[in-house]
This record gives sequence, structure tokens and C-alpha cells, in this order.
Amino acid sequence: APLLEALRVLPAGQAAQRLALDEHGQWRVPFQGPGGPGGGSFRYLSAAEVLAGHLPAGSLRGQLVLLGSSAPGLADLRATPVNPALPGVEIHALMLAGLLGGHLAQRPAWAPGYEAGLILLTLTATAWAVRRRSPARALTALAGVGAAVVGQALAWQQADRVLPLASALLLGGLYAAALLTRGLMHEWQQRRTLQRLFEQYLPPARARALAARGDTQALEASNRELTILFCDLRGFTTLSEHLPPQALRDLLNRYFGTVTDIVHRHGGTLDKFIGDAAMAFWNAPIAQPDHAVRAVRAALDLAQAAGPLSAQLRAQGLPGVRFGIGLATGTVCVGDLGTPQRRTYTAVGDAVNLAARLEALTRELDVALLVADSTRAACGQQLDAAVDWLEVDECQVKGRQQSVTVFTVLPASSPNRSTQQAQVQNWVLALRAARGDDARTARALLASLQQSLMPDAAALSTAPSHATAPAPWAALCARLSARLAQAPEADGTP
Repeated sequence: APLLEALRVLPAGQAAQRLALDEHGQWRVPFQGPGGPGGGSFRYLSAAEVLAGHLPAGSLRGQLVLLGSSAPGLADLRATPVNPALPGVEIHALMLAGLLGGHLAQRPAWAPGYEAGLILLTLTATAWAVRRRSPARALTALAGVGAAVVGQALAWQQADRVLPLASALLLGGLYAAALLTRGLMHEWQQRRTLQRLFEQYLPPARARALAARGDTQALEASNRELTILFCDLRGFTTLSEHLPPQALRDLLNRYFGTVTDIVHRHGGTLDKFIGDAAMAFWNAPIAQPDHAVRAVRAALDLAQAAGPLSAQLRAQGLPGVRFGIGLATGTVCVGDLGTPQRRTYTAVGDAVNLAARLEALTRELDVALLVADSTRAACGQQLDAAVDWLEVDECQVKGRQQSVTVFTVLPASSPNRSTQQAQVQNWVLALRAARGDDARTARALLASLQQSLMPDAAALSTAPSHATAPAPWAALCARLSARLAQAPEADGTP
């Protein structure tokens, strides 16, 4: 307990005043501004002027006069909250004015409890405002701080009470800084996790951009329209019988590297490798309105990339290879799927199954690229200047009750595109005639088509063995010829 709890002051002509001391037996100085000779709190008179008689007679009558020094060399300057060099005599004047006016602000006895409650309230409000990072909550918390500051000022000015505020503000600020630091570290870790995850599927630049956005919703499973690509290394089984494990590994690495580069070049997401097959898709995790067009262009580049790889193998006396590619578009479930022990960003759904079935169908039809009608419809006319769409047939795929109209794609880089377009139109007419049981018309159209293809066939016969065929006409014509061979004529004769 302090030695003194209060002082009793008896101002002349006034009632006695009891002025309480704080727990340290002290009063707080009632500052009135910056003070000093130019501060305006009190009137300063130079001792030299008084001694020289320059002060008018009677000017100090009835006034309380304190003698002191404001010269720096006399060492009576004190550092205070309002002035770093306040003369000590003015501090005495401030205390005297407070005693006479009865306005010495004191810390009330209940201040410790008030301080503890204010600290608890400040920490709670800080957590409430910072953790959600809501602008409205932040403004509410700042308004609360402003109200506390105003309340403290009013308590000082109106009730001569000193209420503790600095400790609550300091702890609140430190707690807010700690929460923000923790949140930033958590966000940084999340972004690193996102980047490491998406770097497995996306080009590094896109993975970094996606991670920088901190878009964790991109990982959540959702239904979205995607275009899915499956690519298989045809002839791999035969190669695996001839190549030693080391050479087989090098071949697969080169093949997978080619697929990865092409998929990433066209903005696709590389899902997984399945044996010697690869799966990729477009329009996730980043939306791509032209996802079908991107996928078709990637498929064309993949089909062209098989030529150099096959040429290298033939130069080593090994069988050549080709890529079998299937494309389909549809709404699937895409996102971070799996168990806590093993998760992956992938897509599942009917369109995924269809793309895989079409890739497998390339072996049966002997066509490098098969595109589902859903992808053809999604492309619209966006690729009409670059490719010609060649309808292969209506095919029944495993796992689906309804047949699927399947297309392949012919690049428009042919020396004579008008001839190629005429051949495509001739093929479509022959195919429709065959479906309509008009075998005679179908045979005539097919014969005309094969005749128009003869120059291309002659050119191919003189081309190097590794040259890529300009179109899958041989396999398609042979398949339709076999079909028409079993069909009756319109009059019922075979």
C-alpha cells in the first residue's frame, strides 16, 4: 500500500479538498499543451526584466508567481509527453493549477479490472475482425478503437479519470500482426501446395499464375464441360518385345515428353500416364471457352509428331509406331479426387470413357485420330479455315447403348484443298447411300472417290517409307468396300 493515500488541501476561502493519490503515491501532471515560453499555458516573465524595473507596477498583484529557470544550461528541463524539454518550473505550475482547480486526474481503483476487460475485449474483437478478413468487420473494429480513444479522452477531461488504454491497443496490435502473419504464412503454404500440385498437370508459368491467385476453389470437385484427349502409342507391345528395358524406358520418356510439350503448348492439363497411354483435358482448372478447338489442334500436332519418332525407330531397324488419339467433349466431374492417403486432380465421367473408347477404336478402324460428334459440335466453325472434317461412321462403342457419330480431321495444308473438300463431300454421299441401303449408288460414289485418290496414292508410293499419309482414305475406303460387298442391290440381288 502507498505511504499516502490522499492529501487534504485547504485553499484560502474555499472548502477543504481531498485529492487521492494513485497506488504509487503520485499525482499525474495535468498538462495543458506543449508548454514552454512560447506554449501559451502560462505567462513567462524574464527575471532580467523584473530586476531592471521594466515590469509595470502592480502587474503581479494577486497572482501566484513561481521562480525557476528555462535556460538549457541550468539543467531544469524535463522530457514530458507534450514537450521534450519542458521547464521544471512549469511542471510545478501545472500541479499547482490542478490543486487549486481540483482537476488532478487520477487512476480509479477499479482501473485494473477495467484494463483486463478491455484487453480481453480488444483481443476478441481483433480475432473476430482479422481471421475473416472482412472489410466490414475491420471497419467495425476500427470504430471500436476510435470509441475507446474518445471515451478515454472524455474521462480525462470531464471526470478527471485516467483509464488504461495503451496496453489494450498495444496487445491488440501485436495480436493482429500475429494473426496476419500466421494467415500470410498459411496462404503462402497453400500457394506452394497449389503450385506443386498444378505443376504436375500444367505448364510451370500457368501453375505459378494459378497459385498466385490462391484459388483453392479450383481444386474443389465440380461439374464442368471439358474436352478430353486420350493418346496411345500404337505398336508399343511389339516394340517391348525387341527393346531392352533401358531402351524401352528412353522411348517412353521421349514419347511422354512429346505429349507433355504439345498438351502444354495448347494450354491443356496433363492428367496422367496409363502404361503407354496419356490422358489430358481442357477447360479446367482454368476456364477456356475454346477448349474443344485447343484439343483438336493438340491432337493434330500429336498425329504429326509420330512421324519423326517412327523414322528414328526404323533407322535402328525397329518397327515404327503411330499414335492413336481419341477426343470427346461433355460434362464431367473434375477436381481433386481421392483419399487422404492418395489424391489427384483428375476428371471422371461419360465423356472421359468415350474418349478412351475412341482411342481404342483407332486400332480397329486404322485411323490415327477419332473425334466424337460432341467435340465436332463444340468447335462449330472455328476450325473450318484450318481443317476439313471427315465423318468416319456411326460407331457403337463399348458401354454406350446409342451409336456415336465419329469424325477424323484432315489438315487444310493440302496442295489442292478444293480437291480434298470434293473428296470429303463424295465420301459423305457414299456413306449416306450405304446407310440408306442404296448399295449401287454407294459403290459408284466410292469408285469415283477412289479414282480421285489415285494421284495421291501414286505420290505416296514414291514417298519415303516414314512419310505421313495425307489422309486415312485407304482404311476408310477398304472398310466401306467390305461393308458394301455384303449389301444387296436395290433390286435385292447381291
